[in-house]
Amino acid sequence: MLGSRSSVFVEPGKETFHVNERNASLFMGDCARINTDLITLEKANSYEEYRKLINNILETSPDVYKKACSEIKNKQMQALNELAQKQFISQKALQIKKLDIEFMSYEQMLSYDMYREDFKRNKLLEKSQSEEETGNFKLDKSFYDFITPAILNDETVVMSSSYYIFINRLRFANIFRNNAVSYSFNLTSETAESLQKSGITLSSEELQLVAASKKIEKNSIRETEFYILNQSKLQKFKENHKKDSSELKKDTRMSEVSVEVLADYLKTKGVSLTSEEKELVSDLKSSQLTKEEIAIQKQFFDKYGESLKAFNEKYKDNIQQIADEKEVQKLNDKLNKVFGIKDAFVYDVFTLQDKAGDLESNFTPYTDTQLKWIQGKIKHPFLSNSIVRENDRIKAKIEANKTQTGFVVNTVKKTESDELFDSMLAKFKGKVVYVDFWATWCGPCMQGIKEIASLKEEMKGKEVVFLYITNQSSPEKTWNNSIPNIKGEHYRVSEDEWNYLSQKFNISGIPHYVLVNKKGEVVNPKLGHHGNEALKGILEKQL
Repeated sequence: MLGSRSSVFVEPGKETFHVNERNASLFMGDCARINTDLITLEKANSYEEYRKLINNILETSPDVYKKACSEIKNKQMQALNELAQKQFISQKALQIKKLDIEFMSYEQMLSYDMYREDFKRNKLLEKSQSEEETGNFKLDKSFYDFITPAILNDETVVMSSSYYIFINRLRFANIFRNNAVSYSFNLTSETAESLQKSGITLSSEELQLVAASKKIEKNSIRETEFYILNQSKLQKFKENHKKDSSELKKDTRMSEVSVEVLADYLKTKGVSLTSEEKELVSDLKSSQLTKEEIAIQKQFFDKYGESLKAFNEKYKDNIQQIADEKEVQKLNDKLNKVFGIKDAFVYDVFTLQDKAGDLESNFTPYTDTQLKWIQGKIKHPFLSNSIVRENDRIKAKIEANKTQTGFVVNTVKKTESDELFDSMLAKFKGKVVYVDFWATWCGPCMQGIKEIASLKEEMKGKEVVFLYITNQSSPEKTWNNSIPNIKGEHYRVSEDEWNYLSQKFNISGIPHYVLVNKKGEVVNPKLGHHGNEALKGILEKQL
């Protein structure tokens, strides 16, 4: 029903029929009793008490917050038990609702840092509170002591509607992000070692490449590791000097400005840096390659560049498997370091989420070898078989897309940069053009494309073009598999072309939408996201 949402409990191999009316929700079939009882128990795990608690999150310490969440959980459990004593509630419905109450509490506990950051950001934007006025609380390992091995191994909890968010909060908990787990890099020497262990004999030319590669790998790791470990600090530096960064981009016509370049620019303007910022810039410069190291690296690529490219192409499946193995091991190490367990049901859930997510975003099925490897990493049989079902679903979807119509692939004509966008729109003259800058890996982009599909059908036959522009970050195979299901006109532009368009429309993130009128004039270079009804009105106004 429009404007409403509800959850329905279903089971494999069983039938459930749901009639959702304005004043009643009726069920028939195998799970009718459970769903009817769950409707009765809907208010048993109300979010309202947590909302009140969250409103004071900036002044609430971690321990006080955790204790309050636990008290809310106990209060809701008691109310549920009292209700179950007064009227008949099926055991399955009671079990599900208890899991909902329990894991909503855990989910809220795990959200402590996220809520604080959100509230702090909003308060500072409103300038109603300074950063010094908020409690400076830090989480340590003891905060997470409510997460026990029993919780991490509980399979029944998948019945709870709170489990998905619990898993998300657990996955991205600060203790995982801050935990000292080493970052991994795909090194040519590691690939060679793995290949040799699996019985593959490398040629003498490949062995020479590997030996030469070892000489530059250590320096490359130093630089890459710094950027990975200091991502948030580097981003914060740019945010702190956003105005100067924008000025520099405009003056230099650069699409992106590095922290080092920005720091030098600030120095010329006489802008003082904080001690933390000075330390960051100093460490950044120390991590970068010296002139001698750059020279050695250049010699390597001049001599072995083509050989390295051929090596990576020849063993690309092996390289991907090595990378996957590292990611799996990294997650396992995190669980072990934080919770003292090497394996858990939740670990299988994480792995399945990763691999199923890759299937969806890459829109490319796994090979039999890859599928077998993934199944070997997921110990739970049902979850292990789920990745096979997902793989088959993607295969079927790709096959079905071969018969799809309504999408057109365009190629960019060679032209001067300042004429690029006009040349791309030339064939649409006399029509309103809705331009969507997107990528296959971008979740919000894909969601926006799905949402707008019905509007495209509704406006079929009108003088409106839906134009989709992506860049080289969308793998060509993934892009080709995806676009048959995205009705409209399509371009996949080069890196230079994307950089020009990004600068022209000041694209700092995607999705990014642009509106062009029937005369070919850009009437809104930053249209923003709109619901279908609002967007329909915007487009019709230009007709």
